[in-house]
Amino acid sequence: MSERGEVSEEEMRALFPYREVSVTHLESIRSKILIRCILIIVLWAVRTLIITRFPEFHMVSHLNEKLLSGDVIGDLLKVRWAMVIFGSSIYMLSFYMNMYFRSVNVVALVLVCCLIWGDLELYLFSSMSILNYPSLAMIIFRLIPLVLLIQNYRDIRR
Repeated sequence: MSERGEVSEEEMRALFPYREVSVTHLESIRSKILIRCILIIVLWAVRTLIITRFPEFHMVSHLNEKLLSGDVIGDLLKVRWAMVIFGSSIYMLSFYMNMYFRSVNVVALVLVCCLIWGDLELYLFSSMSILNYPSLAMIIFRLIPLVLLIQNYRDIRR
């Protein structure tokens, strides 16, 4: 019995079928996924710009009371942007190299869902009836990237 330390590419594909998306399928959806990723980053950047420049649109009640202070919002944005930069780097590296892209896509989807759910639970459910329309629009504006990530997930799984 001969001992071989190397595993062929065909054996790796058989052992780890979800390690990569087939090259032909990825090439057919690459432009769509790239456009959606750019849209997600642009939407998050615009949302951040609106929150920092026009704080009256972020989590304000009908009584014009801010539900979060400016310092809390600033610290929250810094942490979130660090997470976005780190997560986007991993997502795009995985996309570019086609390594574990299916799994990274699922992790990104779960993390975004968790962040949105955490915000909904912490801020929104307790004050849903008193939020004004611009604040509700900012929440809907936040759900659009989630929909785009779901579309990426659906395209990859086909």
